[in-house]
Amino acid sequence: MSAHTPGPWACLDDKSMGNEHHYQVVNSDGAPLFDSINRSPAADDATERADMVMAAAATEMFAALIIAREFISTDRNVLAECCTDSDGVMDDIDAAAVADYDAALLQIEAAIAKATASNPT
Repeated sequence: MSAHTPGPWACLDDKSMGNEHHYQVVNSDGAPLFDSINRSPAADDATERADMVMAAAATEMFAALIIAREFISTDRNVLAECCTDSDGVMDDIDAAAVADYDAALLQIEAAIAKATASNPT
């Protein structure tokens, strides 16, 4: 996949085309990236705007997710190292916490893979 359009992106209310429910997501230069004008099926105005605001936040959320992945991975590894005894055994509470970290990291990796796939599903 080629790199996405750099952020930040913004959501603008653009009712200049005479459409009650028209929003655009624009790049940092104000150039339109996509809009809600041809949405099918149509959504109510509040949902339309909420969806476009969410899309506009994508680049910042992606960057934050990459950072969060590193912190979570570090915390998970420190917990596993600190809570494993000399026999390689961890108590049930700590093992469950490590498993929770692992589950979160799997979810994060899946989201990153989806966002960077050349043919997302």
